[in-house]
Amino acid sequence: MSLDFRLDDEFLRYTVRGDVDFQEGLEVLKKGLAEARRAVAGAPWPVLFDIRDSKEKRRADELRGIALVLGEHVGVVSDHCAVVVSSPLYYGVSRMFGHFAEAYGISMEIFDSVEEAEAWLRDPVPP
Repeated sequence: MSLDFRLDDEFLRYTVRGDVDFQEGLEVLKKGLAEARRAVAGAPWPVLFDIRDSKEKRRADELRGIALVLGEHVGVVSDHCAVVVSSPLYYGVSRMFGHFAEAYGISMEIFDSVEEAEAWLRDPVPP
């Protein structure tokens, strides 16, 4: 039902709740990236996707499209992305997304807590 973004002191955060229409979600993704571009003041923004409350059923081509948009913005965003999930289904979907993201030079890890994701984004070594 919603995809929101927020820039804080450290991260560009996206939070998914419910089932978000792909095109609408892509527009929110792009708005967040545009805001990050305007706010860039040094190092690129690490990206954190919190999909614990997601009900989305993304197809492979949609995941590839999201990865492409992120890949086009590496430099504004860092080449590290964390995804926070709450179920095995979304873990698997996130693994597929990570595969596509790697093609654009983005390293992605999956976590079950926001705190773990934030810690990894601050020091991106294998979890």
